[in-house]
Amino acid sequence: MKTRAAVAVGAGKPLEIMEVDLEGPREGEVLV
Repeated sequence: MKTRAAVAVGAGKPLEIMEVDLEGPREGEVLV
């Protein structure tokens, strides 16, 4: 699944908004 996230690309640098790919929940897990 694709989602947007604030990503720290380096110490002392501002966060960047990026599109990231996440795996769905596995058996016994819940996506919140």
